[in-house]
Amino acid sequence: MALDKKKRENKRFGDKRITLNIGGHRHETWLSTLKTIPGSRLYHLANMQEADESYDPVNKEYFFDRHPIAFATILQYYRVGELHMDQTLCGNVMDDELDYWGLNETDIETCCWSHYYSYREHKNTLDALDENFGPNDVCPEHFSPMRRMLWQFLEDPQSSRAAKAYAVISMAFVGISILVFVLETHPFFQQPSTSNSTSLLVDYTQCVCLEEPKFVEGVPLQVMTIIDYVCVGFFTIELLARFLVAPSKLAFWKEVLNLIDLICLIPNYIDIIREIVEPGSTNSALKFLVVFRIIRILRVFKLMKHYGAFKILVYTIKVSAKELLLMVIFLFTGVLIFASIIYYAEPSNFKNIPIGFWWALVTMTTVGYGDKFPKEALGYFIGCACVLCGVLTIAFTVPIVVNNFSLYYSHAQSRLQMPQAKKKKAWCSVDPVDHTVEFEPDSKPEFRNNLNIYANKVPAAGKEINFEESRSRRPSGRTSTAALKSTESLTDNTAILQDLQEELSDEASSSSAVPVTDKVEVETHKLMSGLKNVSQRLMDERRRQVDLIHKRREERKQQRNEEKVVITDEQNQSSPRDNSTEEKE
Repeated sequence: MALDKKKRENKRFGDKRITLNIGGHRHETWLSTLKTIPGSRLYHLANMQEADESYDPVNKEYFFDRHPIAFATILQYYRVGELHMDQTLCGNVMDDELDYWGLNETDIETCCWSHYYSYREHKNTLDALDENFGPNDVCPEHFSPMRRMLWQFLEDPQSSRAAKAYAVISMAFVGISILVFVLETHPFFQQPSTSNSTSLLVDYTQCVCLEEPKFVEGVPLQVMTIIDYVCVGFFTIELLARFLVAPSKLAFWKEVLNLIDLICLIPNYIDIIREIVEPGSTNSALKFLVVFRIIRILRVFKLMKHYGAFKILVYTIKVSAKELLLMVIFLFTGVLIFASIIYYAEPSNFKNIPIGFWWALVTMTTVGYGDKFPKEALGYFIGCACVLCGVLTIAFTVPIVVNNFSLYYSHAQSRLQMPQAKKKKAWCSVDPVDHTVEFEPDSKPEFRNNLNIYANKVPAAGKEINFEESRSRRPSGRTSTAALKSTESLTDNTAILQDLQEELSDEASSSSAVPVTDKVEVETHKLMSGLKNVSQRLMDERRRQVDLIHKRREERKQQRNEEKVVITDEQNQSSPRDNSTEEKE
């Protein structure tokens, strides 16, 4: 124990303790600790020390405006060699911090990898959800305002009160259409079928019918038919209107709901054509076409357009197709096994294996239809095993689908509660103009800038720009300390700055008597863009010089090691000669 303590003391001998200020939180560590991971940001800091751009000579510390909690885990990685992630951190924040400090995400330990990677999976899933159920205002810019308004009116119930009223009316027509489809099959809403043909009775014979006449076939009441035709007309006009104002005709027919609308209208028009061609006909071929009227029940999916939870459910089933397929495979395997076993266990009760399929399926799904059941002790035992396997199979797979639905539904609800300004990000662009800007007499000079570049004083045309004043102005947005220092060091490169200044001054000198215009401000904006490019070049050059310094240091270390090896070899060669000389003496 004493020996280990002595070794640690020898290791810390000559070491230096430094202070790192990360977002206002101070961390203290040894300089040798920062050198444990070569190539990282802290490794370069340990080599440069006070020469590093983040060093504050007043407080004698290194300041970084970064996330303090994430840095605590990163600093612990330098100490113990294992990178563990704080469970309170978002994976996106940790990803940005690892990228800034020059570390790789593969360094994260396996115990924390699932938490780190889950953010990326959730982000991709929610992005796909937003893409499928995002806003419908995708009309191109060349669309007329009327066409754009009609598209939003038909597609987005939240766009206006009139759109909400239209959505309610559309849902009412869907409900009425389904109700007519169901009620027209009941005898109360039917009338006897009559034909237009008559016959002359030659032999008048009195017949007595002892039973109540039964109508073999009936047709819906005329009121039901009229209501059905009104619904068909409404759906036809709606489909044509949405097709005419759609942004893309091809994309319109790729939508499943639009295809359902078209398919549901086909049986109605077949029925109308049949009545026009052969009214009251009992032709079997035409009656076969009427069977396709059952397709109208698909119109219930139109409610999915106006009910978000239904859309989320369909999307969940689509995304969870692998889990559902896994459940089907498990069920089919269990059904096949238990159906075969029950057939050989009770052949008198289950005549064949397909009947055993039916029994095993209703048993594993815990439905228990009751028409087929075992009657012997061995059959009871097989039935118990079948129920247990079915419960375990469903319990392992269904929660996955439920969790996906909960995630998507909560995300959709949070999107609805999000402010409108965050839902649609407006990207503004500045278009320079060539006319003189006229300001109010009492307007402040700070706001006399069309490009929103803050300035303490408005520069007159032809006047040189004060670069010291521009340098002291802190750039907006999230900028690292390295970028700020590099921006402040731009004035050292006087040659580049003078060229840019002369280029601007030459263009502005021709109109020295003219007030400030957009042209001068555009040139100022170009100058600032040029300064940013120079800043990037200086940063690249600085990185190259730092890499060159590290390379030279490594070469010097290697050269010193080679010199030490040579000196050691010479000493080893000279020692036998000294020994032989002493023996002779």
